[in-house]
Amino acid sequence: RTNLLIDKPCVLVDINIPFGEQYLMNEWHYGSERLEVALRNFFGYKACGANVIVAVTSQNTARLLIAQNINSDEKCSNAITTLSKDIKDYINETLENIEHYLGLKLEVVKIESLPNLVCVLQK
Repeated sequence: RTNLLIDKPCVLVDINIPFGEQYLMNEWHYGSERLEVALRNFFGYKACGANVIVAVTSQNTARLLIAQNINSDEKCSNAITTLSKDIKDYINETLENIEHYLGLKLEVVKIESLPNLVCVLQK
């Protein structure tokens, strides 16, 4: 049960956590599950009218999904399809905030607009 639109474009972002193991052992003593919650809090639940989903997939990688929901408008769809400046700025500003407040440097490895959510499962 979700309000995400599976047939609409979405954005998938692969993020590298360069010193993830060291960060989790030396600075962040709460484990990767709590790191995922913290990153989710920084990214929030909405961006440019779309839902944001964050997953820490290992100590050194995270994934961000920006997907349209039933309330998304045409402007949101265009922003996602074209990987607009608004989407990129949202990601970059959030990464800067994470580095500033948590001391954790994250690097975008790949950002891509996909035609629908089904394509995400194939990645």
